[in-house]
Order: sequence, then C-alpha cells, then structure tokens
Amino acid sequence: MPGRRCQTFIFRLPTGDGVRVEVADSSPEIPLAIKRDELDDGGRGLILVNAVTDDWGVIKRWDGTGKTVWFECVDRRKATGARARFSPRPPTGPRP
Repeated sequence: MPGRRCQTFIFRLPTGDGVRVEVADSSPEIPLAIKRDELDDGGRGLILVNAVTDDWGVIKRWDGTGKTVWFECVDRRKATGARARFSPRPPTGPRP
C-alpha cells in the first residue's frame, strides 16, 4: 500500500527444506484472498500467494495494532516425511 511501511523477514525453515517469509505492518485490517474484477487496481496479492506457495496465513498482533502475513515454500527435493508429498491445496473461498 502506498504510504504504509512494513517489515519483511525471510527465514530458513528449521528442517532445512524451504523458507518462510513474513511481512508485518501496522494496519489492523486483515487481507482476504478473494477474486476481484480484472480491472481492479489491487486485491490479487493473496490469490497469487495461495497459487504459488505451500502454506500461508495471517497472524494478528496481540495488541490489535497490526498483523503479519506469512508464507512458506518447500523444496520438495530436500523435504522428508509429509512435506515431501505434493498435495496442492484445493481452491478455497475467502481466507483470512
């Protein structure tokens, strides 16, 4: 969003098979992954995140002053156990 500051963190997953990216900002507004009209200026970010990541979510700050949107990408060649199986998420409706 123009004029809004955020912090971005990139972590290697403890299992060593991927990364977790977190973007934190001070807006208490929770984004939704909803389909919009193709001519709308915005609103496609979480649709893209949902399409290309293995998992994602939103964590509200305890004091209500913001949130963190996070996603994880796993390298299936290095993954073991349940993470090694490819199981794409089915399309869902609005997801906070």
